[in-house]
Amino acid sequence: MDLIHKNPFRIAGILSNATTKEIQKQKGKIKAYTKVGKEIKSEFDFQILGNIDRTEDSVNKAFSNVEQNQDKVNYALFWFLNASPFDNTAIEYLKNGDEEKALEIWEKVITSNTRVNYIRYPRVVTNEDESNFTIEDVIKEAEQENLTKKETIEVLQELGFSENEINKALRPAKFAYNERIGAPEFLVTDSLKVLRKSYAAGNSLDQAIEDALSFIEDKGFSANEFYFKKFVLDTLKAPKPKETTKTAPSKKTEALQELLFCIINVNRSTNDETKSAHKKIVDNAPFGKFPKNFRDINSNNFSTFNNFGTYKLLSSDKNDIKTGIEAKLKLINSEYFKDFVHSVADETFTIYSQSQLEKFIDELLMQFKNQYSSSEILLLFSNCKESTQKYLSKKLTEDPLHKIESQIESCKKKRKADKGNAYEFGRSLFSKTKDDLSLLKSLLGTSDLKYKAVADQLANEIMQCGIDYFNESQENDSGENYLESSQKLTKLADSIAVGKLTKDRAKDSLATLADMKDREVNQAIAILNSIKLAYEKAISEIDAQVSVMRMGMLYHESINYSKVDKMKANCLNWDKVVEVVGNGVSINDVEVIQRCSNQSKVAEYKSLVDFLLGKLGPIQINQVKHLCYWKDVRAAQAKSTAKKVSSTISSASDGCYIATMAYGDYDHPQVLELRKFRDDFLSRTILGRSLIKFYYTYSPGLVKVLTGKEHINSIIRRGLDQFIKTIKND
Repeated sequence: MDLIHKNPFRIAGILSNATTKEIQKQKGKIKAYTKVGKEIKSEFDFQILGNIDRTEDSVNKAFSNVEQNQDKVNYALFWFLNASPFDNTAIEYLKNGDEEKALEIWEKVITSNTRVNYIRYPRVVTNEDESNFTIEDVIKEAEQENLTKKETIEVLQELGFSENEINKALRPAKFAYNERIGAPEFLVTDSLKVLRKSYAAGNSLDQAIEDALSFIEDKGFSANEFYFKKFVLDTLKAPKPKETTKTAPSKKTEALQELLFCIINVNRSTNDETKSAHKKIVDNAPFGKFPKNFRDINSNNFSTFNNFGTYKLLSSDKNDIKTGIEAKLKLINSEYFKDFVHSVADETFTIYSQSQLEKFIDELLMQFKNQYSSSEILLLFSNCKESTQKYLSKKLTEDPLHKIESQIESCKKKRKADKGNAYEFGRSLFSKTKDDLSLLKSLLGTSDLKYKAVADQLANEIMQCGIDYFNESQENDSGENYLESSQKLTKLADSIAVGKLTKDRAKDSLATLADMKDREVNQAIAILNSIKLAYEKAISEIDAQVSVMRMGMLYHESINYSKVDKMKANCLNWDKVVEVVGNGVSINDVEVIQRCSNQSKVAEYKSLVDFLLGKLGPIQINQVKHLCYWKDVRAAQAKSTAKKVSSTISSASDGCYIATMAYGDYDHPQVLELRKFRDDFLSRTILGRSLIKFYYTYSPGLVKVLTGKEHINSIIRRGLDQFIKTIKND
């Protein structure tokens, strides 16, 4: 960490609470070294920090940087000071490269363990002989520290007291083993008996745990089943009993007793702080090793908190950094922070803890900027007070808020200048602000007013991009699928919006676009359906006329149904129909219909197109073939041709069957020429009339065989065309 490696106190080669005399001595030493060209070194270079390259200028600058009281405090929070015997011993170890021993001393002074008392550590640090301690003094302090009997014995043994001395001294001692937890000892021991008994009886471990919990509840207490079960399973590692062997869980009674005390007390305690502390123990502690918690800061250990925190901040491990931050913030927030300030600055200098805390956080944020993500930084500060969390959130949100607001303004300017590209601007805005908005959401939550404001502002701009793009594209009759693009932007805006007004606006816009999305298919259906209805109405009228005629006919009279069929086939002006459809349903419209997701509408459209093609002739089908995007219309054309020929032949007793088949129309100009030749020339001679009779006898059968055979019909047409050309010339 540069805040430590490049700290002015380190470059100057002094501790942060160096006296004026020590500072002057160091300056004189540097000046003397510089004159003779000797390398500038300090006893406080510390091997763990690596090498340092000093120059006279860099050292002078370092001294200059810590002349002011505020600067001294700022830099001292990222360096070491020697303000107690503990610090003195630890720093000596640090000088000699024994960082583990230094850390051990600092850690023992500032942390407490729920299972071990550190009243023995002053002896370790100050090298006092254990004879300075009386066994009564130790036991008295153990009672004050709320130790268990076992923990007290452990301390006494480490101090060198004999077993007889310990047993004799402990008899009159009163331990708060039960009182500190708040649960009667019989409840724990008896619940364990219930658990073992149930387990030994062959029940599953889950059932044994349930029996123990029921016992606790029957006695008027409440235990947390989740924690109880979690630790019995995870920490005791009790195997499931085999069918042939009924064995109880491992008898690690005392450890489990303390665990159960904690578990029971989580539910019994009315103190939120106590509940939180016990829950932390239950959540995090491995078997037999409970977590160390910071002691309260006092006038004897404030400097140790600082040194311990500085050492932890040197680590690359995030958990160590988190611990270092926690130690530093605990110091700054304590009433003894003034002692720290006065140890590194003038006695008259006054500082506000909150102001210094913010400066400390600002320095760390600058250090972490390119090293950790915002979410990782939040985790590093997760054990901090609520006020610290709020300030941290404020600092972490300033940059993303500014970025999002800048992107919105930039997009707005581009959109107004070029609405035709508003879709791309909207997509780009969403992409560029996505990560920053996600960060703000994680830091502030959706209920925060700042988040609501910027999220709705962003959503409205993206939505407006979609609206402007749609209107501009529609006005210029764009071939792009602008409706679908506008929908995409509006959906993005809806996913971002938080406020009710913005959410409602997005939903209304989506509903409007959804209606417009089916506009082309609805319009096509309307046109085709009107044609179908007109056709059905005309057919109905023809059928009604035929019915009236039949009622008024004499016995010998009959209806020519071939003519009726022809009337029905020509009940609408199909050329006009083709013109209306061509103008009303364009190729672009059909492309939109092809992409339509409303399958019921598409199915209706296809059905109506099939109906229309079934009524048109082959040439007319070719004019509106773009309607039928899902299949080839040539089959419909062939079917239409065959149908028309068949209808024409059957309805015309004097028709030219083969010619009608070849040309596809009874009234085709070439067919009319052949009929004229028949009536004006062939019918006037005996031979000609014989030819006509022969033709009408055999041509219908030939037509049935050749209908639909386009290649043969093409040959017939060419022959007939040549024949007609000959008779015209004659």
